[in-house]
Amino acid sequence: MESQKAPEATDITSNTTQSRTKSELAPWIVLALACGGLYFNCLGSWAFTDPGESYYTEAAREMLECGDWIVPHLNYQIYFSKPILTFWLIAASYKLFGISELAARLPFAIVATATIFTTYAGAKKLFGAKPALLGALIAAGSPLAVVFSKTSPIDLLFCAALNLAVVAFAMSVFAGSLPWACALWAALGIAVLTKGPAGLVLFGLGTALFLLLEKPTLKTLGNWFMATRPALGALIFAAVTVPWYYGVWKATKGLFLEVFFIYENLARLQGKTNLLKSSWFFFIPVLAYGLAPWSLILAQVVKVTFGDVIAERWFGGGRLTFRSTYRPHMRAAATAVEGAKKASPVLPQDEIERLSVYYLSSWCLAVFLFFSISKTQLPTYIQPIITPLALLTAVTITKLFDSQSGDDAKLADKLKYDAKWVNIFTKICAGLSCAAAAACLVASVMPFMPFYLPQRILFAAAGILTTIGAVVQIKRIKAGETVDALIAHACTIAALTSFLTPAIFQIEAHFRQDNMVSLARRLKDSKEEVALFGTYMPSAMYYMQRPVDYMSEVAQFTAVKEPILIDDFTYGPTRSGRRQLILGDDKHMAQFKQRPELRLKEIARKGDWAIYDLANGFAERPRKLEETFKFLKFSKHSFTDTAAFGPLTVPLGGGDAEWFKYRGKH
Repeated sequence: MESQKAPEATDITSNTTQSRTKSELAPWIVLALACGGLYFNCLGSWAFTDPGESYYTEAAREMLECGDWIVPHLNYQIYFSKPILTFWLIAASYKLFGISELAARLPFAIVATATIFTTYAGAKKLFGAKPALLGALIAAGSPLAVVFSKTSPIDLLFCAALNLAVVAFAMSVFAGSLPWACALWAALGIAVLTKGPAGLVLFGLGTALFLLLEKPTLKTLGNWFMATRPALGALIFAAVTVPWYYGVWKATKGLFLEVFFIYENLARLQGKTNLLKSSWFFFIPVLAYGLAPWSLILAQVVKVTFGDVIAERWFGGGRLTFRSTYRPHMRAAATAVEGAKKASPVLPQDEIERLSVYYLSSWCLAVFLFFSISKTQLPTYIQPIITPLALLTAVTITKLFDSQSGDDAKLADKLKYDAKWVNIFTKICAGLSCAAAAACLVASVMPFMPFYLPQRILFAAAGILTTIGAVVQIKRIKAGETVDALIAHACTIAALTSFLTPAIFQIEAHFRQDNMVSLARRLKDSKEEVALFGTYMPSAMYYMQRPVDYMSEVAQFTAVKEPILIDDFTYGPTRSGRRQLILGDDKHMAQFKQRPELRLKEIARKGDWAIYDLANGFAERPRKLEETFKFLKFSKHSFTDTAAFGPLTVPLGGGDAEWFKYRGKH
């Protein structure tokens, strides 16, 4: 009789491994979907935005045209404003995919995605998987980050490098990771190659404040410094930065670096470039909308991640007294930490988390204070703290709810009102999701809304996905899974923003730029002299692909009654003998009524924009940037004493479109 075959044993180990693999992959898939929608959706479906984006996209196009990959050029002249890395990325994308809006924005969508991925990877080691996922999603979908990823590529790249440096510092110093130590120095090099010494200044200020507040012993300070691998790091930093800085110094005989370091950095800090009024409170509303809706719990974030830590580290969690600053209460804890260090070079996980939170919060505070007292203030300046604040927000949320379910009754009582507010905040988020879903669905079908079919489709998709997200949030709230509900809300924001952002940019471009862009394209490769009058819109250079003079006053135009005589030759109504064309909108062109002697003839129109032929005059071309700074230099005029002239690194006067053809022939 044949023996009965025993049933095969279930491979429990294999099933567990597969389950673990799926759970580890799930956050990466969620982040990939979020970044795909936020940063890649409809990238090339609207014209370049002015002024921030257009500077770099046109300078990169001119880089390809002239073949100079060392000295940046804009409006066919040296552009002294920023280092080279942003231009390299766009020009390389142009080279690979052709010159277009999509190609220009693609590298920065990749950079933004890489930032979120590295943030999650580092935060997972420092704080755990769930806070890391929530923090990465908050950072990815924050309004400030999303808007500037589409409008200011240089700030996006700079912030990505700084954020990588901050996470890499925590991972290398507190968690002892060698690869992250290398990443730290590479990130600092990238920051310096993107925006100059500001990267080192901001990183150094934040790190210095943390060290001041943490008050480590000299031995601990030395160990932390060596954990960054300074010798290897110096080589990495030099390899990233020195070749280009030396190359541009040699190519411009030092003028580029002199203008960049003195005018673009020192004078900007002193408020002598943008001529805007500064305020201590400027960045408070910027953070309020830049991190919305999570800014509603920023008070809890500051309290839990900074205020409570300061109270504990400096004052023992009690009253603020002079004697308490000696920290006698910390001796037992410090002894325990030192004992753990001797037993193992790796710090305990709770100590790694404590130091990382303290470092991130100190770093954010230092950067916030630095720009709050700066004389030049722009919303983009505060962007570097958005990602660290997002991580701190996630850590705060997790800690608040863990405190209510833990065994520490004193801690639970201390944080109960903060936890209650976050509970209320969670319900507010679900309500906002419901309202946003309804608004998007209604807007997509309302006949009087100024949308074309593509925008209506985007609004409808946003409404459907937001509805799904709202349902998931409500279910998680009913199940008492508050942190999961907030993760669902962060995903909902990502889905909503993924479809609304392209639609909003398309609508804005339609009303603000499309008419100008249409006419500018008609002037592409024109041999005439062209001036754009009124609003400064550098995207005109990109769409014309030729030099453009920017004029803002009718007094800048000269009337000519007879042909101009130069060197015994007679010319036409301009010094070059070519026609003078003016591109402008109706609002600003109305100023020409003040100069009836100037005869304008309209030759093309698109909406409220038109091209005019100035038959008896020409625009007085502004001085080129190189001429301006050489004049200041040789007249002994300080670059930091130019407040009356405004920003001098804006190339208002067009240069020679064929300058590079004469290179090496003189």
